[in-house]
Amino acid sequence: MGCNSFIKSINSNKNKGVAVMKVLLLILFSMFIYANPQAAILAYEPVNAALPEFYFIKLKYIKTHDVLPLLRGICNDCNWVISHSRQTVGLTAKKDDWKRFRKTIRKLDRPAPQVSLKIDIIEVGNLNSERYQQLFANLTEPIMVGETIESSLQLMISSGNAKIVSSPKLVGVSGYPLLLNVGEKIPYISSVENNGYRSTQLNYIDTGVSLEITPFIHYNKDVDLSIKLNYSTINGYRTEMGVDLPILASRRSQVDIQVFEGKTVVFAGLLDKAEHISIEKVPVLGNLPFVGFLFQRKVTQLKQTDLILKVTPVVIDL
Repeated sequence: MGCNSFIKSINSNKNKGVAVMKVLLLILFSMFIYANPQAAILAYEPVNAALPEFYFIKLKYIKTHDVLPLLRGICNDCNWVISHSRQTVGLTAKKDDWKRFRKTIRKLDRPAPQVSLKIDIIEVGNLNSERYQQLFANLTEPIMVGETIESSLQLMISSGNAKIVSSPKLVGVSGYPLLLNVGEKIPYISSVENNGYRSTQLNYIDTGVSLEITPFIHYNKDVDLSIKLNYSTINGYRTEMGVDLPILASRRSQVDIQVFEGKTVVFAGLLDKAEHISIEKVPVLGNLPFVGFLFQRKVTQLKQTDLILKVTPVVIDL
């Protein structure tokens, strides 16, 4: 019994000594860190921790030039590697981080949205008609087309007060302009003098509708339209050195509008005033040589027209 008590007392004293040594070491280490502010405690990761690797993804639809500004939103502190020739985006990252980044990039890499535009270009020849005066005479900005406006336009067309110049249907990609030219080339002869010799030359002038529309599609399928419209017609002829040269009358308009997908908007205001000259003759006598002009008269009429544009965008789901 005495021997066992002796052994226990030795072990107890030994444990106390170890505890005291640990406390002393901790105090000395704390004093060293306090006295050496440049000292640092290193933290070691487990041996099986994932190390960063280089990953890349090939883009199918969006261009690297377009995705470059968006990468900062995915990871602002990342050093992205872009290859424009190979259409790839790369990054050195841990596997879990790269999975998250790649998922976001794939959401961005999708076909550009497309839109179908149904367009009606209508020329109103009678500005004194009741329907035109009620709905379009004072129209200064685009409005949504309802049943009243639609029925009024159809009535003006059927009664001869208006006519459809063109009804194209265009399909395009968001952010890219769509061009349309509907008209004809009018020939005319001009006189050219070169080294004292005068000759005639055949020329052509473009008339009709020239339309440029740039659609911008929002995530909720609303569509912004930037529209440039030019409408050219022959307004008459002038005589120079015995040659009749055409007088071109042009109407231009530019408007930026927002349209709900599937809805129709209409705007007007491309007014044109033109003088139309015609010759009225007395039958038979008006065609007599030398004296026929005595039985003729020149009639000048002032004609006013307006151009109305209807647009209906429909977003195409890919």
